[in-house]
Amino acid sequence: MANDDIRAALAAIYTLTPTHCGTGQTSGAVDLPIARESHTAYPIFPASSVKGVLRDAADRDRILRPRVEQLFGSELERDPEKNPRAGDLVVTEARLVAFPVRSLSRPCLYATSAHLVERLVRDLDAFELGGLLNADGLEALSGEGARVADPELAGKLLVVEDLVYGKEKVTAPPEAGELAKALAGLLPEKQDHTRARLRNGLVVLPDSDLRDLAVRTTPVQARVKLTSGKTTDKYVNDAGETEKGNLWYEETLPADCLMVSFVTVRAGKSKNGSIRELVDHFESGKVLQIGGNETIGQGRSWWTLRKGA
Repeated sequence: MANDDIRAALAAIYTLTPTHCGTGQTSGAVDLPIARESHTAYPIFPASSVKGVLRDAADRDRILRPRVEQLFGSELERDPEKNPRAGDLVVTEARLVAFPVRSLSRPCLYATSAHLVERLVRDLDAFELGGLLNADGLEALSGEGARVADPELAGKLLVVEDLVYGKEKVTAPPEAGELAKALAGLLPEKQDHTRARLRNGLVVLPDSDLRDLAVRTTPVQARVKLTSGKTTDKYVNDAGETEKGNLWYEETLPADCLMVSFVTVRAGKSKNGSIRELVDHFESGKVLQIGGNETIGQGRSWWTLRKGA
């Protein structure tokens, strides 16, 4: 087919539950922080985690299973004697696009910034997926104040977490509404209510404000491992064995975050239809697991693949 040579696809990831996709390293008072970009501190999902989730989903699919190794490469852990082979696909880290924040105006708003939108547009252009988001009007989303997608919020006091934007600082340019519509289109087609909530609840904040919120308001939870004596200290049980409990602090990305990754084809693999095959057989809105703590319900998220228009 003439259109088999699709070069890239966008993977939209929408968190349904708190998600811990970490680095395994301590950061200050937080024992287990989430993974973040070093230069912006925005949350990310590492490319290895995203690739692992996609590979596992493909391995569970009857049609894709025979092609898993060609698409994603050999798995040496399963067969260490096997010669390593790189897969045809390249998977990028998932970057933040919209971050949920508390507000007095709505139960929840979706915060983004001109910087995040600019990066998304840049990446879409680099992967030849520009038809998924109109790049016009980025200038209208920059500057001070809050730009809301819903005109009903314009001209009113807006409280986002502990930030307050005066009436004159809250505007509703058409570009904000168009952006909200485009981002809502990345969510699963059957999720009309969540799409509508994103369309009406998007707010574009100044770059520095969004970055500050993405650092300060990310939940940190105390996790406890108790001994059989219900303590975190050393405890000698009835068998005479010494048990040790533990207390640690763990950071999680909240539910209702929108992240975006890209899947493309390695150089020299442009004629094999790998992207089309993955997209065509990947169920839109599939609920998949990323990160740790699966048994306590963390890491559940919607995954949707979109190819260029």
